[in-house]
Amino acid sequence: MGGATSVWLNDTLIDLSKLLMKRFKLPLLVAKASNFTNGTSDALKYISKTLNARYIYFNRVYEPWKCKADAKIKVELLKLNVLTRSFKAVVLYEPWDARCDEKDAAMRLGFGSVGFFLRACQDVDIDMTPLPIPKRINTYKNDMVFNTIECEKHFSRNINDLNLYVQPKRHTHEMDQILKRRSCRFCNIKLGAKNADQECPHPRNGCVDWAKGIRAFWDISEIGAHDALEYFLENGIHEFDTREKHRADRRGTSMISPYMRFGQISARQVLHEIQVKFNSKTISKSYIRKFAWRDLSYWFLWRFPNVCDVSFRPAYENQSWTSNSTQLKRWQRGQTGYPLVDAAMRQLWLTGWQPNYLRHIVAGFLIEYCNIDWKYGFRWFHDCLV
Repeated sequence: MGGATSVWLNDTLIDLSKLLMKRFKLPLLVAKASNFTNGTSDALKYISKTLNARYIYFNRVYEPWKCKADAKIKVELLKLNVLTRSFKAVVLYEPWDARCDEKDAAMRLGFGSVGFFLRACQDVDIDMTPLPIPKRINTYKNDMVFNTIECEKHFSRNINDLNLYVQPKRHTHEMDQILKRRSCRFCNIKLGAKNADQECPHPRNGCVDWAKGIRAFWDISEIGAHDALEYFLENGIHEFDTREKHRADRRGTSMISPYMRFGQISARQVLHEIQVKFNSKTISKSYIRKFAWRDLSYWFLWRFPNVCDVSFRPAYENQSWTSNSTQLKRWQRGQTGYPLVDAAMRQLWLTGWQPNYLRHIVAGFLIEYCNIDWKYGFRWFHDCLV
């Protein structure tokens, strides 16, 4: 799990805990898989035995390594006569919805593109109506079981006990230079000025609480997700099909992708809100294509499990890359000398996010201009992107 992901997941669970208590007067119980001998499998076995549970429900995942883990857990639970049921949650089109006939010339055309993926899913009906928030949740009759000493060894009501985010002190972009400079290059605040520590995210010791910028930029909550969507529907969606959305100096995208990733809002909720707000029973194909990008990525992972480690195009796997650590660090720190690339990389570091088109630019710069292996870029984005 990347650093930015840890920050967001930690705050998401805290928000979920508050919502459960506010709406249903129920606590959120959490446990670390490492507290059990065989990890998640043993944790679910413990819960099912304690509560005499016969069913366990969860949302489906599509990353190959997660699919294998879920399949193993299903088998273990079935031995205990515990049935599992999974649901589609994070996508509109599931990977197996794509009907790819390799003998069909039309399907071979543009293989791997969004157009190809939508053609492969054209026979799939999407129910745009999201499920309502439940009015109540039926709880286990003997809640005292969760107050036993044995249970307290494994479960907690305090999210911080998971240690998802333990104030990591990430080195600033200018770890070496900042100690020699009297002002911060990013915000231009004099380090010796009054209130400099509060206003500048780069303290004198050359390290920074990395989550500070992410939390300042985002409202990591379910309410924050719906506020972001509402802002986009009021101010951005009308320019979505114009060139204005590609301007780096404007908020031209919805900025709801992190919320969708962590389940604070779903694709169906977003599309349903658009239908209701604009009194339309249909949504333009161009907008659905943007959601299809996410589903296409999951499809790639599902169909090509090694795509995170091996280049999809053989030419890249056989290419002779440059091993220039100095260039890589400049790219990571936003110090390449190319203003758009540098601004985009600093945005990623400070906020944990970049719009899609800027990701194309910085990735292309790293691979094509610097001739650096894309895997280094993948690892950096894995750590920095929420």
